[in-house]
Amino acid sequence: MRPLRLTLSAFGPYAGEISLDFRIFGEKGLYLITGDTGAGKTTIFDAITYALYGEASGDVRKPEMFRSKYALPGSSTFVELVFTCRGREYKVRRSPRYQRPKERGQGMTTQNESGELTLPDGRLVTKTTEVTKRITEIVGVDRQQFTRIAMLAQGEFQKLLLASTEERMKFFRQLFNTEKYELLQSEIGRDFRSLYGECEDLRKSIAQYISGTCCIDGHRLYEQWQRAVEGKLLLKEVLALLDSLMQEDEQELVFQNSRIQRLEQQLQELAAKINEATRYHRLSGELEEKQRRQEQDKKRLEEAQERCRQVKAYDQRLEQLLEQIAGLREQLARLEEMQKEKEQLVRLYTACERAKESYRREEQERQRLRGEYLKTEQAFWEHQAGMLSGTLIEGQPCPVCGSLSHPKPAPYSDQAPTREQWQQARKKLEKKEQELLQINKEAAGLQGQTEEKERCLKELLGEDLRVPETGRLRQQLYERQKERESLLGEKEEAEKTRNGLLQELSLLEGEIQAKKEELAGIQDRNLDQLTAELKGLNDRKREISNTRESIGYRLEKNRFALEQIRQKAILLEKKEADYGWMKALHDTVNGRQNEKGKIMLETYVQMAYFDRILRQANLRLEVMSGGQYTLVRKKDTENNRSQGGLDLEVVDHYNGSVRNVKTLSGGEAFKASLCLALGLADEIQACSGGVRLDTMFVDEGFGSLDEESLQQALAVLNALSEGKRLVGIISHVEELKLRIPRQILVTKTKIGFSDAKMTNGL
Repeated sequence: MRPLRLTLSAFGPYAGEISLDFRIFGEKGLYLITGDTGAGKTTIFDAITYALYGEASGDVRKPEMFRSKYALPGSSTFVELVFTCRGREYKVRRSPRYQRPKERGQGMTTQNESGELTLPDGRLVTKTTEVTKRITEIVGVDRQQFTRIAMLAQGEFQKLLLASTEERMKFFRQLFNTEKYELLQSEIGRDFRSLYGECEDLRKSIAQYISGTCCIDGHRLYEQWQRAVEGKLLLKEVLALLDSLMQEDEQELVFQNSRIQRLEQQLQELAAKINEATRYHRLSGELEEKQRRQEQDKKRLEEAQERCRQVKAYDQRLEQLLEQIAGLREQLARLEEMQKEKEQLVRLYTACERAKESYRREEQERQRLRGEYLKTEQAFWEHQAGMLSGTLIEGQPCPVCGSLSHPKPAPYSDQAPTREQWQQARKKLEKKEQELLQINKEAAGLQGQTEEKERCLKELLGEDLRVPETGRLRQQLYERQKERESLLGEKEEAEKTRNGLLQELSLLEGEIQAKKEELAGIQDRNLDQLTAELKGLNDRKREISNTRESIGYRLEKNRFALEQIRQKAILLEKKEADYGWMKALHDTVNGRQNEKGKIMLETYVQMAYFDRILRQANLRLEVMSGGQYTLVRKKDTENNRSQGGLDLEVVDHYNGSVRNVKTLSGGEAFKASLCLALGLADEIQACSGGVRLDTMFVDEGFGSLDEESLQQALAVLNALSEGKRLVGIISHVEELKLRIPRQILVTKTKIGFSDAKMTNGL
């Protein structure tokens, strides 16, 4: 990668727009970037780094800080870089995020960051993240690697010279991506701890199963078992102990089982005798109970038969009661019939009165209709006279009376009824008269029925028509019926009791005979003695069963524990074998091998990088130091507990001593640091697939060199610039201004902002 043209606008200390065309310096050699302190020399490299990766070369300045404080409000802040890589030309332009005046109205607005990459074929890449990604692919290194290869800052590369092993580890981890080896160490450590934990868990599990085994106090192996529980026996001794305990318990269990079998046989025989004795006593009791019931039933049968003879006398009374009940029912029927006839007479009275009342109402209505009819008839004929009087002429005879004089003719009225109204009134009157005749006829009929019904009832009941009360007859009827039901019930109950006792006595006789026959075939035994023998046998059986259960429980528990211990032991043996080689691997990658330096895997890999860096650095340091110094990696550590492998020492070939790099003078340290940084740059390019950057910047540090050292340093840098590489030295040392004619002069104006100009003194 080689920069061709760099354009800055309102960037850092540069208020306006400047353009630096690196092509005027040629394709190789040294050039100087010089100027006042703080004028903006390092900003040129920051601008190149920002154009490529969107960030500054260091970690102090952020892109938001790139807007020049001297910039005019309307000026734009941007960086544009034209560069070549592998013979192809690219152009990248970036703008940071900054505040600018609004194009319309008052106030400020935010100008967002932007990026644009123009590819050789003219295509554009516009997203800032995509631009950074594509440039990283084109150049072949990321920002961190680029700043380590192309920018050698005095303070930064001296840190690498004087750093401790731990600091170099962190530095190389970021630079060479060795964290994967640290991850591998962590993975191995996790697997190692996991395997260790599994072994410990298995040991604890085995110990727990051993503590769960059983051995009775006083047993000949009890003390040995106690030692096993306390963890004082080897695993194979524990297994042999449990085998012995289980064999003895199995033999004892067989013996106790045989005792139980003999007792169970005796219990079965005794149980048969007890069952027979119990049956004999039960049958005897049942026979006595049935005989007692038989005697009781015989006495009750005599009483029942006597009662049947007594209730036989009820038959005559029952016949009398039947006759009385029939007579009372007949009298009640006659009285109820008379009561119905009287009630019918009352209804006739009521109907007759209603008919008379209806006749009176209808008669009144007929009188009203008759009055209306007569009034309508009179008005009609008067209207006819008025109509006729309208035709009379004085001197001519009246058609009614023949008079020639008409002194008082009848008046004419427009409100007189018509002939139809007169005839309608007559029809209403005639209809009402017909209805009245019908009502009168019905009333006369009801009156005749009432008088006939009254005459008949008077013949039966007398003039007052009073019906006798039926309550007394009903009470007599109820009493006769109740007495009859009571007598019938007593008779039926007596017969039922007698028949039931006869049937029960018959059944008892058969049952008593059956019990006597059953008892004849059973031997009478002493039940109390048999029960006592049974209790004794059950107590012995219970005692033996408890012993057998204890042995069985102990045997089962020990058998289960033994099986689990054997399984765990097999697994533990395998895990311990795995743990052995895993521990060796873990100790190796973590630098914990006995009698060896404490070097972890990641450090070991970093040591290989460091050795290659030192080889490249010493090629230049021998030239710059006149063959006096060589940098070497310290082989051992202060003690086996501390991490080593990346400590640095310097060999002084003039006196044959090896000493700490911190003992170098300022100029010597600068030369060693510069060579180390150049060696680091060579290694980074080699690790990045042979990537080559055709430009490099070396920042400050030359002021500490004497004339000879300065000459040697320039010789090394000139050698570095061979092969079409431009090396820029950032410095304000006057001697360098005389020795290096190609320069970028950075100046600071009196008002604060800076400017840069390129000169080629060749």
